[in-house]
Amino acid sequence: MKESAVLRLIHIPVTVSVVLLGLCTACKKELPVSVPVSITSFGVTDNKATVVVSDSDIFIQMPRGRSLETIVPVFETEPQDAVLMMEGDTLYSGISTIDLRTSSTLTVSQRGGNSRKDYRIWASEFTNLPKIYIQLASGNEVQSKTNMQKATFTFEGNGNFENFDRVQVKGMIRGRGNSTWGFPKKPYKIRLEHATGIFEQKAHRDWVLLANYADKTLIRNLLAFKMSRAMEMPYTPYSQFVELYLNGVHQGNYQLTDQIEIGQGRVIASSIIEMDMRAPEEGIEGVDYFRTDRCPHPWEIEDLGTSTVAQLKQDMNRAESVAFGSNFASETKGWRTVFDEETLIRWSLINELFKNCDANQCSVYFYQTTPGGKFYKGPVWDFDLGAGNAGHASTCQNPEGTYVFEGYLIKRLRNDAKFNQRVKEIWAKYRTDIRSIIEHADDEAESMQLSIEKNFKRWPVFNDNDWYSVPNLPDNYDGQLQYMKNFLLSRFQWMDRQFQ
Repeated sequence: MKESAVLRLIHIPVTVSVVLLGLCTACKKELPVSVPVSITSFGVTDNKATVVVSDSDIFIQMPRGRSLETIVPVFETEPQDAVLMMEGDTLYSGISTIDLRTSSTLTVSQRGGNSRKDYRIWASEFTNLPKIYIQLASGNEVQSKTNMQKATFTFEGNGNFENFDRVQVKGMIRGRGNSTWGFPKKPYKIRLEHATGIFEQKAHRDWVLLANYADKTLIRNLLAFKMSRAMEMPYTPYSQFVELYLNGVHQGNYQLTDQIEIGQGRVIASSIIEMDMRAPEEGIEGVDYFRTDRCPHPWEIEDLGTSTVAQLKQDMNRAESVAFGSNFASETKGWRTVFDEETLIRWSLINELFKNCDANQCSVYFYQTTPGGKFYKGPVWDFDLGAGNAGHASTCQNPEGTYVFEGYLIKRLRNDAKFNQRVKEIWAKYRTDIRSIIEHADDEAESMQLSIEKNFKRWPVFNDNDWYSVPNLPDNYDGQLQYMKNFLLSRFQWMDRQFQ
């Protein structure tokens, strides 16, 4: 069914039943043969509604403003003469009306027999965003960020894409993230049964759902991704905001993005590593991560590709020895032979603009395009605590002052005059595009206003006092958005003075 653009969510569980009354002859009193019963199709007469049917659940989403108390179902059953009942009343396809404002029970029973099957119906109003339904095989919540759980995934385009409507695929899901996994609104890693093109993207198996719980604007990562594209980074993660439903329950606004991995439409590389101070907490040195002589934090293997851990450790130690050596600024033998200047500068400028507190200790990616080759920096990632949003890092709440450019490697390269000149050239080239992205942040928020309202009704975090929260900020979305914009604009002006 074709979806419309705008809708609000109200979760109401309902159960469906079919009753089959068997015929008996006057001369024989035999028990009827039991046959399986099911609903083979289910819809509603409102052609702008969305209906998704799984083995035991029916999700109905009505356009915003439509009544949930006079829904007219259209259905077929197997066998065809089965009867659909709700709270003891028989339903007739295309004629009866049902009220889904409150919970109800619908049952399917064999006519004259014992077979029956129950369905739950979840009714809601929808927003204009695409939707992802995840039904865990166990019916439980996602309980671990290490153990995968079986699930069925339904991706609904909601009329946002010319060449994508709906796809359903089985797969696995687990939690993800470090500190973010401890938040009430959980981020997820999903792995589909086979590579699947979602929302007109290249087919891949692995995807990520960012919760953006700590970011009370929801759009910090999006703005950083837009800047990465504007600055022509070789690869920027895909981004699409969606409405997420887990076991029929609306979880709020999520950001669907790529798993950082090697592949077409992902990172074109032979290997990917991440500087991550937390790597030893969950990994084994020499297998999952390694250490080098100069970097203050370990390097986690994000995608080993065609390399080996020993080879990567050797390559990074060699690169560091060149960059920190006496001849490091040489055009032919210096740091440019082992690190890519363009990606290094562009990545650093974006993270410096956000004064991203994580950018000197984790989510710092490098990749090689050939084993033994130079290291490229990127992609950009993990900005939910950027742009003045780090309650645990007061330094990063000040829109002035150097931060990322005082970190590993970059601080050393600032002793190279040609490097400093190239930083100024790149800033001058892209500064107008960057400022425009900041100034139009309101447009991003306005495009999903209803989704934002529903998200913060589901997760009322404006007045929380957790470790990441900056004190004394506005207790509403508009105020949080303006605070972020003001920070980025002030930061932009400060960087303009440094790099012009």
